[in-house]
Amino acid sequence: MTTPNPQAQAPDASINGRYRMGPLLTPDTTVDFWWNVATSDGTVAVGQSSGWDDAEYITPIDEVGGRDGGLSGPSSIGPKIINVSGVLVAPTAQALRQNIQRMRRILGPQSLTGPRQPLAWEQFDFGWQQRLALVCRPTGRFSAPTVAGHTEGGVAASISFALVAANPVWKYLAGVAESAQVGLLNPGLLGGRTYDKTFDYTYGASTNPGGEMVVVNQGDLDAFPVFSVTGPAAIPVIQNATTGQEFTINYTVAAGETVTVDARTGAVTPGQVRLIGRPFSLAPGANTIRWHTFVDSYDPAALLRLEWRSTYS
Repeated sequence: MTTPNPQAQAPDASINGRYRMGPLLTPDTTVDFWWNVATSDGTVAVGQSSGWDDAEYITPIDEVGGRDGGLSGPSSIGPKIINVSGVLVAPTAQALRQNIQRMRRILGPQSLTGPRQPLAWEQFDFGWQQRLALVCRPTGRFSAPTVAGHTEGGVAASISFALVAANPVWKYLAGVAESAQVGLLNPGLLGGRTYDKTFDYTYGASTNPGGEMVVVNQGDLDAFPVFSVTGPAAIPVIQNATTGQEFTINYTVAAGETVTVDARTGAVTPGQVRLIGRPFSLAPGANTIRWHTFVDSYDPAALLRLEWRSTYS
């Protein structure tokens, strides 16, 4: 008689065996829907998902075996599809209906004519041994037929729907984003040299003049941070010394004012602010971030803050 492999057993309903879906990457108990856990009204949502590690390979027809052999087709990796199925068991028909409507609000558009909004699908990744979130959009049909022959304790509905994620897939460290901040460099502490001539010097010995910090992307893919600069800072220049990339905020940030730059989308707030160069990503591992102002002005109230989520394949 063989002994079953304990690692082959399905996870229990602890936090490692639960799925979360919601419109935000940061959990929000007022909006999110959790699977494999009882909700506050006594409804039990039991579900499973497939496709977390799947990949769809698409071979262009002109590369299958034609004589030309030199044509290039479309992308060879298709979008990732997450298929979700489960059962809701509620103490009353009204509670069942309310939970189905909650799911439909998360999955559906904000208006009858608008597009479906992105949502976060979060689960425990046993490969990375931590909870990761995948940004998706609902696709296809949401199905919630009631189940015949209800058992004692409530009424039930069978749930199924699909989510589509972009290609390439970015899995984020779930929960609250990591962040770090540092003050503006004081050029007066560099012995009179201008900052942009001292990039190869070591700044932080016994008297750290600021303007430099190390942020860590724990994932294996580039992570796209949100940069926040609080003034006063005249035309800030921000550099990733690890990768050699930099960009400039072509704007004088007033005292107490904050300018944000989203490296993933390129969006800048306020909207009238313009950039010189492109905002950079964080390479896997440690990244040394430096910043100064174009005119080498200094004020101890000025701050640069980065917020990011480590990113995984």
